[in-house]
Order: sequence, then C-alpha cells, then structure tokens
Amino acid sequence: MLPFRYQLLGHLSVALLLSVLLNVALQPAASTPDIAQKATPFTTQAGMLAVTVAVYPDASPEILEVQPLAAGRISITRPGPYTLALANEAGRILYELSFRVAFVLPGQGEEMDEARQTLVLPWSAEAVELILSGPQGETRRQLEDE
Repeated sequence: MLPFRYQLLGHLSVALLLSVLLNVALQPAASTPDIAQKATPFTTQAGMLAVTVAVYPDASPEILEVQPLAAGRISITRPGPYTLALANEAGRILYELSFRVAFVLPGQGEEMDEARQTLVLPWSAEAVELILSGPQGETRRQLEDE
C-alpha cells in the first residue's frame, strides 16, 4: 500500500485533470468561425460576402454591389494585378483576394472596355471596409450599411 501522501497526490492530480477537462468541455463554442477557417477552399461556410466589381483598362476599379450571404464558398481565382481586401477599423487587412481579368469576350476575341466579376469573400464582424485595387487605382467602400 502506498503512503498516504502519495495517495492524496494521486487523487488531487485526477481531480485537477477532471476539472480541466470539464472546463474545456463546458466552454461555449465560438458562434462564428474566424476568417481563416472560412477561407478554406471548396467548403461551404456560413456568413460570406458576395462583392460585384467592375474593372476598366484605363480607369479606377469600382465596387458595384455588396451582398451578405447566409452561406457560400470563397472564390478561387488566378492571382493577378487586382486585389479585393477586407480591412478592420485599424486598417489591418483581414483577408485579401488577388484576381485577374481579361478585357476580351471569351470565344470572340472582341475587346471590352469593362469587365465585371462577382467574388465571394469570408465575412467577419471586424471588417469595416472593402478595398479594391488595381493598376489604375483604388476604390474603398465602408461596410457599415451592409
């Protein structure tokens, strides 16, 4: 039989382990996943943002429409000279998506003076501004009303 102090130490260790496990198990789960988790490709996530943009070969790009989505998948794009970013109040970029556009009609080879694209980004309550930038300039849009 073990001495009393070792028995007491063993029981205290088990009690401590159980209290830690109960604390972890009873903590509420985060209600919304963070932006990095939502940015997982090919996975439908809750709380996304659809942003329709227009880019021009000789003018600053524009943010045409911002639509909250109950659920969606992030846009998978080829990196390019344009970026669409979500920024928080301090100006820190929370998420950035690089993309490219072609100012040519597919299959026809006819040049266009505008290219429109709808991109899906992960939404975060921290986000207060959308920033669309490209070689011809930058456009910012506050998200307070979205």
